[in-house]
Amino acid sequence: KWVNNKSKDTEFILEDAIAKGIIRKSKTQYYYGTELFADSLQDAIAYLDSKKNQDLKLSIINQIENK
Repeated sequence: KWVNNKSKDTEFILEDAIAKGIIRKSKTQYYYGTELFADSLQDAIAYLDSKKNQDLKLSIINQIENK
């Protein structure tokens, strides 16, 4: 799962955020607060890796570090 995985950093951030309650996962859907931002793990990775969503990614990383 982690070897030869180009998106492993983002995937790790997602798993850590879910474990700490920052991101909520319902079946295959990912929520940040009340906002649905992805319908699958691949969509969530693509969303957070998108240049226009870097502020959200940084916010999530900061929340992970503070919890």
